[in-house]
Amino acid sequence: MPHVTEREFISPDGRNKVELYRRENGTFGFRVWYWSDLPTEQCWLAVSGFSEPIVADLAAAEAEARDRIGWLGRAGDA
Repeated sequence: MPHVTEREFISPDGRNKVELYRRENGTFGFRVWYWSDLPTEQCWLAVSGFSEPIVADLAAAEAEARDRIGWLGRAGDA
Protein backbone atom coordinates (compact mmCIF):
# COMPACT_ATOMS: atom_id res chain seq x y z
CA MET A 1 0.00 0.00 0.00
CA PRO A 2 1.72 3.23 -1.10
CA HIS A 3 -0.12 5.68 1.20
CA VAL A 4 -1.70 5.29 4.64
CA THR A 5 -4.23 7.96 5.62
CA GLU A 6 -3.33 9.37 9.03
CA ARG A 7 -5.92 12.15 9.34
CA GLU A 8 -8.70 13.78 7.33
CA PHE A 9 -10.38 17.16 7.50
CA ILE A 10 -13.78 17.78 5.92
CA SER A 11 -14.80 21.34 4.97
CA PRO A 12 -17.75 22.89 6.82
CA ASP A 13 -19.98 22.42 3.76
CA GLY A 14 -18.95 18.75 3.41
CA ARG A 15 -17.86 19.17 -0.20
CA ASN A 16 -14.07 19.24 0.24
CA LYS A 17 -11.61 17.05 2.09
CA VAL A 18 -7.91 17.18 2.93
CA GLU A 19 -6.19 13.87 3.55
CA LEU A 20 -2.90 13.75 5.47
CA TYR A 21 -1.03 10.56 4.69
CA ARG A 22 2.17 8.60 5.30
CA ARG A 23 4.13 7.08 2.42
CA GLU A 24 5.85 3.69 2.53
CA ASN A 25 9.22 5.46 2.86
CA GLY A 26 8.08 7.21 6.08
CA THR A 27 7.56 10.70 4.64
CA PHE A 28 4.23 12.52 4.84
CA GLY A 29 2.10 14.61 2.53
CA PHE A 30 -1.47 15.69 1.84
CA ARG A 31 -4.03 15.53 -0.93
CA VAL A 32 -7.11 17.63 -1.60
CA TRP A 33 -10.42 16.08 -2.72
CA TYR A 34 -13.89 17.34 -3.61
CA TRP A 35 -17.22 15.55 -3.48
CA SER A 36 -18.90 15.01 -6.83
CA ASP A 37 -22.62 14.51 -6.46
CA LEU A 38 -23.33 13.97 -10.14
CA PRO A 39 -25.66 10.98 -10.56
CA THR A 40 -22.89 8.96 -12.24
CA GLU A 41 -20.01 10.19 -10.03
CA GLN A 42 -21.06 10.23 -6.38
CA CYS A 43 -17.58 9.95 -4.93
CA TRP A 44 -14.49 11.85 -3.78
CA LEU A 45 -12.37 13.11 -6.69
CA ALA A 46 -8.83 14.46 -6.45
CA VAL A 47 -8.30 18.18 -7.04
CA SER A 48 -5.58 19.03 -9.52
CA GLY A 49 -3.22 21.96 -9.13
CA PHE A 50 -1.72 20.97 -5.78
CA SER A 51 1.59 19.21 -5.57
CA GLU A 52 1.98 16.46 -3.02
CA PRO A 53 4.51 17.88 -0.55
CA ILE A 54 7.13 15.64 0.99
CA VAL A 55 7.67 16.41 4.68
CA ALA A 56 9.17 14.51 7.61
CA ASP A 57 6.19 14.23 9.96
CA LEU A 58 2.43 14.49 10.31
CA ALA A 59 2.57 17.91 12.01
CA ALA A 60 4.54 19.35 9.07
CA ALA A 61 2.05 17.87 6.59
CA GLU A 62 -0.82 19.50 8.48
CA ALA A 63 1.01 22.85 8.60
CA GLU A 64 1.61 22.69 4.82
CA ALA A 65 -2.05 21.91 4.20
CA ARG A 66 -3.25 24.73 6.49
CA ASP A 67 -0.92 27.17 4.70
CA ARG A 68 -2.19 26.17 1.25
CA ILE A 69 -5.89 25.41 1.74
CA GLY A 70 -7.91 28.48 2.70
CA TRP A 71 -10.87 26.80 4.37
CA LEU A 72 -8.63 24.45 6.37
CA GLY A 73 -6.52 27.29 7.73
CA ARG A 74 -9.66 29.11 8.81
CA ALA A 75 -11.11 25.95 10.40
CA GLY A 76 -8.10 25.78 12.72
CA ASP A 77 -8.36 29.41 13.85
CA ALA A 78 -9.85 30.17 17.23
